[in-house]
Amino acid sequence: MAIDKNDLDKSLKKVIKLIGEKKIPLTKVTRKVLQTLIDNCTEFIKSGDGDLKPDPGSYKTLYEISLALAGSTDPVVVTETILHEAIRHLNCERGLVVEVAEDGAVAIRLSKGVEQDEAADISHTMVVQAIEVGEGVFYDSARGEGTESLIRRKVTSGLAAPFRIEKGKYGVLYVDTRDPKVHLGEKDLKFLERVAELAGTILSTAIRINRELDQAQSGAFGAVIGSSDCMRRACQRARRVARTIENVLLLGESGTGKEIFARAIHAESKRSKGPFEAINCSAIPDELLESELFGYVEGAFTGAKKGGKPGIFELADKGTLFLDEIGDMPPLLQSKLLRVLQERKIRPVGGTKVVPVDVRIIAATHQDLDQCMEDGTFREDLYYRLATFPVQLPPLRDRGNDILDLTDFFLRKFAEEYDMNKPSMSPKAIYFFLEYPWKGNIREMENIIKGILIDHEPRIIHPKHLPQEMVDAKSAALADFPTLEELDHEHVLKALNLVAGNRGKAANLLEISEATLYRWIADMKKANKWPGDD
Repeated sequence: MAIDKNDLDKSLKKVIKLIGEKKIPLTKVTRKVLQTLIDNCTEFIKSGDGDLKPDPGSYKTLYEISLALAGSTDPVVVTETILHEAIRHLNCERGLVVEVAEDGAVAIRLSKGVEQDEAADISHTMVVQAIEVGEGVFYDSARGEGTESLIRRKVTSGLAAPFRIEKGKYGVLYVDTRDPKVHLGEKDLKFLERVAELAGTILSTAIRINRELDQAQSGAFGAVIGSSDCMRRACQRARRVARTIENVLLLGESGTGKEIFARAIHAESKRSKGPFEAINCSAIPDELLESELFGYVEGAFTGAKKGGKPGIFELADKGTLFLDEIGDMPPLLQSKLLRVLQERKIRPVGGTKVVPVDVRIIAATHQDLDQCMEDGTFREDLYYRLATFPVQLPPLRDRGNDILDLTDFFLRKFAEEYDMNKPSMSPKAIYFFLEYPWKGNIREMENIIKGILIDHEPRIIHPKHLPQEMVDAKSAALADFPTLEELDHEHVLKALNLVAGNRGKAANLLEISEATLYRWIADMKKANKWPGDD
């Protein structure tokens, strides 16, 4: 049965939408990669007629390559996957990925089925030619042309397509065959050019991500485990503010690693040689918090130490003060803290003299401070003093494969502490870890891994070793998981609500025919999913 090009285009848009809504768990998808996928597939759909008309197989292969690699930041994996799929789709036996530097130096990065001496011949014929002309080239022995080396190697058909990796660096994707029954032509070359273009986009993205990750996680930020986009962005933002004198507000759920970030910011700042002091505002009773912050003089209250005691502001002088859970600070102390931030002076409890302090504040909270300000429980003027540079830390459940990196780190750490061999994870156990919501974030993961090691001392961790709450969470997720049909119905209702029920406008918005929309509505009525009156 023929595949309709419009259906292919719609299905592509649907998957891209699901990725955007995080319905599909691709952990490192970048907008650039996805946009290249859309552009390439659209070009296939809309390209010419006759022999060059794209077949659904080309579209499907390009699409599968894109989705397979959209989450990869490993250049080797990217190169191997693209070469393998290009060879498979074009019914070839051999291939090369070649890198060409700005000075013309050629390096074979990956080869399949090509001997070393053959690779040198190929790289100085079709590969160099593809770079020079800036577009794909092909060779077919049936046309009676080709270089002596290709003829000597008994190559019957070959294709080479160039792509740009980064400034001054190019690549060439080459495939060939010695099968006299296989004749590669212009349609195949168009396909390889699209694959090469996609290779350039994904490779340059992977190289950039790895370079930025190395920069972001060098130095003090090496303590931050994970390479997900959201964590990488948080590290980059924190590194930028570390070099300034500005106050920082770290936002995120409990257990997301806010103190690790605070210490890293301090370590990479100009105050790194000064003290780093931390206090949890929610862990100290309200009546004691003021004296902990600002200190007290002798005789300030019953039980006060002889000679008084300096507060944490004094202890952090010329350094950094980390105020954890600032959202839980009582209103009276919020006003006193605001005055300290404005005047850079403190007054110890029971004292009459002010003490100048030079402290950088890094505050953190799991609270929604916007809502707290609206409720009147957090001062707006204090918020703007602290939130000069907010940094949002993502919850663990949104960090994709970082979950596996952290799992491996804690397994190694606690196995060493408990003097046991580090266990490995079975595929099913990995699935449970990836799907678990981690409401307690990294702190919860630490506790779960400690429990598994202490209770079972497993050689391989299987689902039977996991705590019951992880098993129950997976069952609940499976029970609540929506079908694609349910997602379609939800999207239809959303479109109808946006256009006040106008079905013609809704069909245009959904980019479907009115007949299709009416069919979906009929299906919804049949399944008792239609909320309308008619």
